[in-house]
Amino acid sequence: IDAAGRTLLSTDPDPGTLQRYWAFRQHWDAYLLLDKQVRGFMNDGLPLQATELLGGGMRQPYDAARQALVELARSNVAQADRSRREAAMLAGLAQGATLLSVIIGAAVAALLAWPIIRRIGTTLAAARQAAQLLAQGDLALRADGVAKQGDRQDELADLMLALREMAQRWHGLVTQVRDGALGVAHASREIAQGSG
Repeated sequence: IDAAGRTLLSTDPDPGTLQRYWAFRQHWDAYLLLDKQVRGFMNDGLPLQATELLGGGMRQPYDAARQALVELARSNVAQADRSRREAAMLAGLAQGATLLSVIIGAAVAALLAWPIIRRIGTTLAAARQAAQLLAQGDLALRADGVAKQGDRQDELADLMLALREMAQRWHGLVTQVRDGALGVAHASREIAQGSG
């Protein structure tokens, strides 16, 4: 097998293409042999023999080689079209697989993120509720809800602990003011009873 035949075998597994190639090569080789004979007759000074070969003998192998070459070219064009269609189909499949991978990745990311988002949302809701209770004057911030959030070690847990400490300090301050007011009221009554 010559180099062109090896290349054809490696690029086109269709046995029909190889058969068309060999048909072309046989006809072409026959034409080249006759061409060599004609040139030999002309060089030897035998133009009559050369004319006989040119008249009928060379035309048939040349036409057969030409026809075999046309069939080989048609086969190669058809193979190229099939390859192009297969490549387009594979590209479409690859694009679909990429899109599917992105969708699956987004779904997995959402599923993994959901517990974290929910936990943050719950903590923020508890912090908002605690702040609203403080704003309404309820200084007895429920320590159980804050303690649950305080088990965490992040910024939201720090916020909940800060709210609890603020409520406890305000509660202590209000208690001191109330105790002081009660002391002043008690002293005022004693003074009023002692004067009277």
